[in-house]
Amino acid sequence: MMTAVSVGGSHQTTSRRLVESLSVDLNASLVSQLLKARDPVLEAFRSRPLGTFPYLMVDARFDRVREGRRVGSRGFLWAAGVNKKGEREVLGWVEGRGDTKESWLALLNSLIDRGLAGVELVVSDTYVGLCKVEEVALPGARWQGCQAHFLHRLQGRVAVAEQKVFRAAVQMVLDAPERAQARMQMEVLGDRWRVREPKAVAYLEENLDSLLAVFDFPVAHQRRLRTTNLLESVVDDLKRKGRQVRASPDPSIRERVFGALLMKYHQAWARISWLNMQTADA
Repeated sequence: MMTAVSVGGSHQTTSRRLVESLSVDLNASLVSQLLKARDPVLEAFRSRPLGTFPYLMVDARFDRVREGRRVGSRGFLWAAGVNKKGEREVLGWVEGRGDTKESWLALLNSLIDRGLAGVELVVSDTYVGLCKVEEVALPGARWQGCQAHFLHRLQGRVAVAEQKVFRAAVQMVLDAPERAQARMQMEVLGDRWRVREPKAVAYLEENLDSLLAVFDFPVAHQRRLRTTNLLESVVDDLKRKGRQVRASPDPSIRERVFGALLMKYHQAWARISWLNMQTADA
């Protein structure tokens, strides 16, 4: 029964699943009690001591959640990391009101308070609140803007008829084997496109340093650190769960459901090498 609850869903959805699988009828109150019974396990997982994680990846999910008689946007901010063995771990999460510096600072400080150290690179989409606090909370760490998300935003600044050719030119910049060549490709792109697509070129130039931060790290790691693709399957599952729980009368239900999902991914990643960290020491 607890397995059916831990995979997530609204009261109604979870009740239906249990009715179908166990031939029992559960009301919303009992489902809520079952979810709360999961709390000590989730809290122990979320509050466990951390250690050195050279690479940190953060993301957020924003849903319209019912709080009493009101429905408003709430953020679910979370972090994953790559440890010294090259293994991925889910590190923690917080609930927040939105993409604010207070919400992101709460997430990062909660990780630091639990012993997070040695962060050299933070990989994320361009969240406004995160950009305001990342250097303060993690001094010395570089920030790598997710290239995939950036390309998607950049397309919106380019005329439809030019998008395919312009994207190919940008991809030549991002796919360069080293920073010097990337900047040379940027100069070529600027000479060709600055008059035709001034807003797009200016936006690319403004963000170029963060897009190329990965070049400061081992070549063998760069492909996987260019984007937050590590998190995409998790994000897809959170999106699906978000649609199920958004109408819940208790906003804490979402945090329990999302937390259980993240713990499941953490367990699936355990002891699987994602990066060869010996390369970093060479």
